[in-house]
Amino acid sequence: ERQRARAEPVVVDRLSSMPLEHQVSFEGATWLDRELVADGPERLRNSGFGHEVREAQASRRQWLIAQGLAREEQDRIVYRANMLSILRQRELNRVA
Repeated sequence: ERQRARAEPVVVDRLSSMPLEHQVSFEGATWLDRELVADGPERLRNSGFGHEVREAQASRRQWLIAQGLAREEQDRIVYRANMLSILRQRELNRVA
């Protein structure tokens, strides 16, 4: 295993500079949002950081529903088609 680790080191990509807990109620498009609407979201474990991401995603979904950017429909969440654009615009309006 050590030989394999030397031959194939783990590469970690930082996909967002914003901590997960700040993304939950952030008035702008976040990595969580992109993951929620992605055709092929990142595979996550059920422990450690993967568990934290799943909890943050659940909280973000509820925030998006409260903001009118998503809705529950037959045991699933449906996101507005332009949700990411709306969130990007909100962030621009906030910082402008």
